[in-house]
Amino acid sequence: MKKEAYPAVTKHELYRLLRNIGPILKGESPIDLERLRLEGGSREAIENFLCSYGISLEDLAKVDRIKAEAIEFIQTHLLKDEELEIPEEIRSPQTDIYSLLQMATSPPRRKDGNLQQKWACALLRVMHTIYHLEDDIRFKYIHHIQEKILAKIKRYIQYDEGGQMYLGQKGNDIIPLVALDLKRIKERESIIVKLLHKRENIVTEITDVVGVRLIAKSKLDALKIVNFLVKENILSYPNSIPGRTKNTLMPLDELEKVLKRGDKKQLGGYFRLLEEGVVIVDKSKNDNPHSVDYRAMNFTSREKIEIENPEYQTQFKLLQELEKQHKDLVQKVDAAPPIHRELISYHKKVIQNIKGSLSRMSRYISFYYPFEIQIMDREAYEQYQKSYPRYKENQRRTARRRVLKSLLLESNLYRNNMAS
Repeated sequence: MKKEAYPAVTKHELYRLLRNIGPILKGESPIDLERLRLEGGSREAIENFLCSYGISLEDLAKVDRIKAEAIEFIQTHLLKDEELEIPEEIRSPQTDIYSLLQMATSPPRRKDGNLQQKWACALLRVMHTIYHLEDDIRFKYIHHIQEKILAKIKRYIQYDEGGQMYLGQKGNDIIPLVALDLKRIKERESIIVKLLHKRENIVTEITDVVGVRLIAKSKLDALKIVNFLVKENILSYPNSIPGRTKNTLMPLDELEKVLKRGDKKQLGGYFRLLEEGVVIVDKSKNDNPHSVDYRAMNFTSREKIEIENPEYQTQFKLLQELEKQHKDLVQKVDAAPPIHRELISYHKKVIQNIKGSLSRMSRYISFYYPFEIQIMDREAYEQYQKSYPRYKENQRRTARRRVLKSLLLESNLYRNNMAS
């Protein structure tokens, strides 16, 4: 059998092909692209790109607002302690999204080191992050979500006459608490930083916008807290996200071995060593590059949220108003002119259309929303309070490197040359 002849391809054609599809084949984030590539770079190509992205002509005012927010974010959070400044041609309100995309796709130029293109890409990285954050439906209802999720914990918080806090129900076993931290809803800037430092750069990957931190007096009490949360279905096995469970507080494998081979005296000695920090969990497998030196048990679960559909409510109120008007018109039909009868007929059709629309629409919007529960003992909590500022600074630095990339490198080289 004669072998099929494959079409010849030049080295230049193959290079161009791999340059265009390489990033998506390798699973690279758009945040990590050094240069945006749009075939041709024409106005039509940019419009097609924006359309596939989800931006229409009606969204351009929103895009301009997001651009202004991205500029302020870069200046406030990423250029701190840097001698860099966003060029005027990038900051200018006259530079719209079409101009930015054209700059981001421009070929390299030796004269200015392609500074304009690098700044356009830097700004677009932040704009992309903000745009996806803004259009995530879950953040529109975040206060309602937080209230529902945290209420599950709050109902079990008790205080004695001396002000000591406990977790549990009166009359049953209760667990003393050192503190209870109900996470405030993350500030928008904090979420943007977190997204920019995460490889996926996906809003749905952020699972700790809503959360609670329970601080026990001891590691044994920390285990009792987990048991209580499972028993009361606050931590639900079916709704938990196993891959996001992290335990750097309790060495469970070692503890199970001691339980199997040790007696009561040995177990007591082991727990003493555990509480004193002599026995600790191996943190070498921790996959968070920004983690700070504190220990905790972290659980991520999901709560089903139901919220009244605003579109349903709008149409339902309109229906009620039209039905009232229709009733009034019908009562006056005998003494009304012919045009009055036409209005009644029109009202009836509109009412039928709205009823049909409502029958196809859900009264409630429902979805699962992730929340985080973190449990630690007093010692770990004190270490956490000391280390947290460093953790946030590490995140900021990573986000800065990722957004500014070669701009930082050129700035450092310039400073080194000046110093020499």
